[in-house]
Amino acid sequence: IFYRKTVHYHLSWDKNLDQCSVAIAPYGGPIALLQKLSKSGGDSKSILIYSQAGNPISSIPWEGGRLIGMGWNSNEDLICILEEGTMAAYSINGLLKYSRPVSREVREHRVLDCKFFHTMEGSGGFAVMTNCYQFFVVADTCRPRDEIRVKKVADLPSMTVRPNCWNVLTPQCNILVSVEEKLYILDQYEAIPQSVLTSKKDPSVYWAEIAVSVDGKAVALVDKGGYLWGGTSDFKTCETEMDLQSTAKVLAMEWGAKDFFVLVMEKLIFVKGFGKHWCKYPGKLGCCLQPEVDGLRLVSNTTSEFIHRVTSMLIPHYTLIIV
Repeated sequence: IFYRKTVHYHLSWDKNLDQCSVAIAPYGGPIALLQKLSKSGGDSKSILIYSQAGNPISSIPWEGGRLIGMGWNSNEDLICILEEGTMAAYSINGLLKYSRPVSREVREHRVLDCKFFHTMEGSGGFAVMTNCYQFFVVADTCRPRDEIRVKKVADLPSMTVRPNCWNVLTPQCNILVSVEEKLYILDQYEAIPQSVLTSKKDPSVYWAEIAVSVDGKAVALVDKGGYLWGGTSDFKTCETEMDLQSTAKVLAMEWGAKDFFVLVMEKLIFVKGFGKHWCKYPGKLGCCLQPEVDGLRLVSNTTSEFIHRVTSMLIPHYTLIIV
């Protein structure tokens, strides 16, 4: 299997993405930026919306509370999740479409973290973790305001230890979460412990990062010691594992399509597929990842790039990456 990385745009903006909250829409859609909280002042006064080429589209005056996360739905509405437990939807032109509490329980306990996801069918949603380590999922954010459904998944066996990392397993919208050295799948009814058979030296080292493929059938895990595992989401089959020989923090990890994944570290970008082969690139400033159904979009301070599988008829004409 062959892959390539191509530059789609040299971006026309002058932005440092390391200092911004970033939301990249799938299918080559828009990019939203909000300046992060600084020691000398508050958040930026506006959420800025750009095209994939870095050209300005619109801005949203930001007068809300602390923003935990934002993401795009399939209607290209920007969904913003606030710490107070509110979700707000804005059009690509910066117009507020609605604002509402995620749920009464989320509003009561407030939001600690959130993650957005998209499915192979094109729908998208988000999940939030509250300050008491409970998880709630909204499967489809394209519904009208009063028709949005919120699902609470089962509680963790211990509610006193903060999870190391977590992610959403589509299409069931269950939560895969790591707590200390243990791994659980939280569905609507119970917390199901998962056993991951690995060859790593120290099984007690906790998982530090989780990535789930767009179709929900594959999972990648990285532990704090730099051990990498990739396989099926039921953990019955290990497709790849290796020691990265580095304890550097993984800044981001996402799947491209369903058969390779990308890790971003401070000084390198690491591409790994199912099999023994891998490749790496020099790191880029402000690097952000967006999974796609046919690859992965990589946006940095200066470029918008795309990594994807190369069909056999194109192989003689390009410089290739074997992963």
